[in-house]
Amino acid sequence: MAEVVRQLDVEGKRVLDLCAGSGVLGLVALAEGAASCLGVEVDPRAADFAEFNAKLNDLDARYDVKRAAVADFVVSLDREDDDDQGKDRAFFDVILANPPYVAVPEALQYDRFADGGPTGEAVLEDIVKVASRALRDDGGLLAVVLEVNGDPRELLGRVTRWFGDRHVRCAVVVDDLDRRRHHAEHVARRRGGGSAAAEDVWLGNLRAHGISSVRNGFLFATTLSSSGEEESSAESVVIEVPRVWAPGRRVVSVLPTSLFPRVEESSAPR
Repeated sequence: MAEVVRQLDVEGKRVLDLCAGSGVLGLVALAEGAASCLGVEVDPRAADFAEFNAKLNDLDARYDVKRAAVADFVVSLDREDDDDQGKDRAFFDVILANPPYVAVPEALQYDRFADGGPTGEAVLEDIVKVASRALRDDGGLLAVVLEVNGDPRELLGRVTRWFGDRHVRCAVVVDDLDRRRHHAEHVARRRGGGSAAAEDVWLGNLRAHGISSVRNGFLFATTLSSSGEEESSAESVVIEVPRVWAPGRRVVSVLPTSLFPRVEESSAPR
């Protein structure tokens, strides 16, 4: 995901980094010329590391950390809407996120940083809801790294619904061939040395939620003008590429420029 951030046009932009962890995505954005970054991280130790890393790289003057879960951050934005009597609260140009995305059965415990709930999308939904409230109109960008659990076209439909009345175009860039796309390979990796009974629980969860494939991917969404004159969801796309997470992959370059103008960094030397 850090490589993707380097491919984005973040020069002079206000950046929000959700599920910030150690702060790497936001700090890369600042190093690439972003004007400021707010990191949101629920884990206190990770938030401390994010602040430390900002100071270590002399970026702390433009970096701040809010210690909160993404769901709580949504609530805080709603409160600001109420306090401002409905004024427009969209104020970030770019929102980045590396959320928990593993579809974990409710009956099992899993690493908190990876547990995305039974569908793998519990935190993703909150991220999109934050973007619907805090991303500026006409060219604001959301970029998320994730595992695409199930049909990517159905994911696009859910993302559009989560954006509510915001006018957006979305793209899912996903592996076309992934060794973990089928149940058996995915479950074998996730359960590690667990029992056959645990494997049954993993498989049962995937089947219960209609997840027939698990593939690496990225979600991009860009906002349109508030007038809604441009079509949005009808132009959302799924793009399949080989090994989407491969080092050196220029993921942003596969986005149609007709749908995502002004997203990629300038090719001109700085």
